Amino acid sequence: MAPTDKRLMRALKRLDDRLVLDRDAREPASEPGEGAVTPTKIALSPDDLAASGEPGVIMGRDFVGTLIKASVPEDASSALRSRAALQGKRVVVTPTISCGHCDMCRSGLPRHCRTRSVLGLHGRDGAAADLLCVPLLNTHPVPDDLDDDHAAFAPLVARA
Repeated sequence: MAPTDKRLMRALKRLDDRLVLDRDAREPASEPGEGAVTPTKIALSPDDLAASGEPGVIMGRDFVGTLIKASVPEDASSALRSRAALQGKRVVVTPTISCGHCDMCRSGLPRHCRTRSVLGLHGRDGAAADLLCVPLLNTHPVPDDLDDDHAAFAPLVARA
């Protein structure tokens, strides 16, 4: 394989009103400030299919997985470095991703980001794949005494 080629993986994608297993999906590459996560449990519901407005998106916004690689720029903040330290650990991920640059983000309201994306729904592939890349600041450690079955629902409970 050439250095620019990405490995293939499996991914569950929304196509029209059905789900399709794509065995030839391209493995994502993480950008600086992002981490690669291998999902271990995904909480999918009929709402995930109904809410998805983007055909071809990889499903799965609520999940637990292992942070296998963190890409941290040299000038990274202490918050970013602390999240990178979760490498090798189980994490859950906040599915709403803000841009960090718009007026709302700059004013401290990233939840109201004007160009936000949502894992598995809008602008970002989700966790129903062998691997996904997410912003490190959206990762959260999972306590050792919390099993994967319950941890997968943590983002859903947090949204409530």
